[in-house]
Amino acid sequence: WWLDKHFSSKGLEPLADAVDGNKIKEIRILLSRNSNIDFTKLRKDFIRFKQEMQNRGINALCRIIIDKNVIKQIHGRWILSENFCYKIPPINSIFMGQYDEITMTRNTPPFEMWWKEGKDILEDWDEMSRLLQ
Repeated sequence: WWLDKHFSSKGLEPLADAVDGNKIKEIRILLSRNSNIDFTKLRKDFIRFKQEMQNRGINALCRIIIDKNVIKQIHGRWILSENFCYKIPPINSIFMGQYDEITMTRNTPPFEMWWKEGKDILEDWDEMSRLLQ
């Protein structure tokens, strides 16, 4: 699971390069509407990404948090798995080569709670697209 309020299409390509369907069965990406992201482009790229992941036996999901009160609760960025949680730099900082680090943490954010608050980028698009403008 990847939580980055400002996750963009840029993150899909390295993710697609790195995942192994023998080890990973589900990918969840959670971001927020508080961003300068081109959500239409992200949705289009995510559709292709989801199909590629399905071909590998991986279920890929993406949700966008719309509620500003929920968004205010989140600052950091994390990659979580069943056994590990990593605090990570922003996706754009990684691509710009900025100095930062990825660190393992025991402070696991309430991802599942925030996930339930998010709207699905595919299933809820008609409702969401009006709010993202």
